[in-house]
Amino acid sequence: MSDPISTATTIVDGERTDHDLVFYSLSTCIMCRKARRYLEDKGYRFRVTMVDKLPPEEKEQLKRELTLKHGVRVVFPALTIDDRRIVLGFFRKAWDDAIAEERTDG
Repeated sequence: MSDPISTATTIVDGERTDHDLVFYSLSTCIMCRKARRYLEDKGYRFRVTMVDKLPPEEKEQLKRELTLKHGVRVVFPALTIDDRRIVLGFFRKAWDDAIAEERTDG
């Protein structure tokens, strides 16, 4: 799946680059802000797409692609790890576990 390349997608630099992390967020979502802060505090490098800033057709295409690829209805925040796994919503332990599981799988 290709990520939208637009002004809604940016790279947040960090020292930890052991995973390809893509963070999907909404600009008005409090949990999305907490999730982003979590990634930044952990020192991860990640791409962030502000889904609500995408043109409507790109937003719908992105949601369709994520749903088809991962077999779940997408809610935000969402984090894809190495383009193999998606974690929905923000629960610190679930994100810790998902990233750690991918580390041992890879």
